[in-house]
Amino acid sequence: MRSTPSVILPGAAYTEKNATYVNTEGRPQRTRLAVFPPGAAREDWKVLRALSAAMGQSLAYDKLRGVRVRMAEIAPQLADVDDVTPAEWQPFGAAGTMDATPFTMPMTNFYMTDSISRASPTMAECSALFVAPRKGATGTDG
Repeated sequence: MRSTPSVILPGAAYTEKNATYVNTEGRPQRTRLAVFPPGAAREDWKVLRALSAAMGQSLAYDKLRGVRVRMAEIAPQLADVDDVTPAEWQPFGAAGTMDATPFTMPMTNFYMTDSISRASPTMAECSALFVAPRKGATGTDG
């Protein structure tokens, strides 16, 4: 049996890097690092730059500014920090009939929808108590 090689990329957490994010309303935002990343962790662009060099296809970015300039070339709205760029809508979809089946909630326990919570016995117990509280429980009865 042949195993597939793994690559672990030591990316910094969001609090440990200067970054550009796009929020849910489409507004590009920039963040500044609050603390330096520990150990071998680096900003994502630095990790990818080092990986590209190791693969013999070195990217031409030595500074974050160069990365941001390239991002703006590819997606100009990323240069407009704090501005919402309206989407250019195109025709899509087709007319149809609405199904009469009522909408239902696809999950029965929101608090256990992520893998970390599902792996935690403590979270499972807390969630069970919160979602289906014991009869007569006040929340302060231990």
